[in-house]
Amino acid sequence: MRSVMLVLAGVVALLLVVLKWPEPQARSQPESLHDTGLARDLLARGSWQSHEMLPGHLHYRALSDAAGVLPQLSDSIVHARQKALVFLETVDTLPIEIFLVSSRQEMEEAVGRPIGGMVRPGERTAVLLYNRSYSPFMAHELTHLFMLYHWGPARNGRWIVEGAAALVSGDCQGHSIAALVKGLQEDGRLQHWPDFVGDFDRLDEVAANLQAASMVEFVWSRGGITAVRDLWASAGWSEVERALGEPVARLEAEWLQRVHAGPPSARLDVARLYRHGCIS
Repeated sequence: MRSVMLVLAGVVALLLVVLKWPEPQARSQPESLHDTGLARDLLARGSWQSHEMLPGHLHYRALSDAAGVLPQLSDSIVHARQKALVFLETVDTLPIEIFLVSSRQEMEEAVGRPIGGMVRPGERTAVLLYNRSYSPFMAHELTHLFMLYHWGPARNGRWIVEGAAALVSGDCQGHSIAALVKGLQEDGRLQHWPDFVGDFDRLDEVAANLQAASMVEFVWSRGGITAVRDLWASAGWSEVERALGEPVARLEAEWLQRVHAGPPSARLDVARLYRHGCIS
């Protein structure tokens, strides 16, 4: 009997050990996306320094203007990231990889075009132009990054991609989007909505982005981020018409009235914009 009791006691002890054994932990997401896509390609070409930020990494050249202001740049990127995620009403904790180049020539060498910034759809990497005289469009590009990553391709066209990003970026040269779009209205430069969507890539870039931002803001004001996402995912206006309960012609007319009733008009110094960004 004594031996049986000892065996039973051993079995009970073993069961207690098994029950208390910690469950295997889920594998955490990688701390970096260096080994994927655009980030991998860029890191393989040229010498980069890397600065850790929350969350992700800031990559720069050792002797660049960025090297001397890393804490400020990191703070700006964190703030821009938050602006984009608040607008999208999205939670995102995965790392992002930000590359800073010093000139449009270096940008062209990196991504093939002498532009101010870019992301590759579906990836978590952004390349931005930064130097002492040029302020990068951080919130603009990070809005692209998160929308394309979480929402997928925009079926409604590139106008809504650029419009949402310009809206999140906000004021430029000290002027609100509403004031700048009213300036376009006064100058007869606003486009009829159906024509605008189809012709977006053939229009003046600055004017088109401003009108797109105003249109996205109007849809958001009527139906929230859900209406913006429905429009993003649809090939036309039917989803938004159904959600907002009005035909697109009436929505456009209401938008025009709102533009007209907006703040005093303003115009951008476009040459200065391309040289320095949206510095006030």
